[in-house]
Amino acid sequence: MITHGNTFQQVLPRQAVVNCTTNRCNYIKLPVGATAFVSVCQTWQGRVVRGIPEVNLDGGVHNLGTWFKSSISPNGWIWGDISFLEGCDGGGSVAATDGSNASRKCHEDLLTGAPSSAFATKQTGTKALAKLVGDTPNEIARDWELSKCSAGEVWIDEDNSDPVIKSTNGRLEFVFYKGRA
Repeated sequence: MITHGNTFQQVLPRQAVVNCTTNRCNYIKLPVGATAFVSVCQTWQGRVVRGIPEVNLDGGVHNLGTWFKSSISPNGWIWGDISFLEGCDGGGSVAATDGSNASRKCHEDLLTGAPSSAFATKQTGTKALAKLVGDTPNEIARDWELSKCSAGEVWIDEDNSDPVIKSTNGRLEFVFYKGRA
């Protein structure tokens, strides 16, 4: 969960790295099934990704994979979404914790059975579904993801139906599902 004062919780089927460069922590490494609560600053804008410290914290750019994006507005609300635009290393969900029941999710096992031409290799050496934006968007990966998930739930197309949610108590819950770091 990310809250205004602010926290973030995630449940992971693999280890993950949360980079909090403007906060009290630099990153958090969580084992399978773990949950964490992380405070972030009132001007937080960032993303949570699955990864490993040896790669994700080497100072390089590591975009390939599922992104949980979030930001806090001046009134303390937090906005969040799931994006496969820069690749997909597994599904997930984001949910508001303010009682609104707002959520977005893709619970599918996105990697098993995907066409081999839909994959790219992450800097960790594992395979993930390729990026959907930029100079060489992978149409096969996009078609596969759309066959498994709704564009109303997850960013799959840049112009899809805006799958962003808000939580008026400043907290979101992020959950990573089966995937690869």
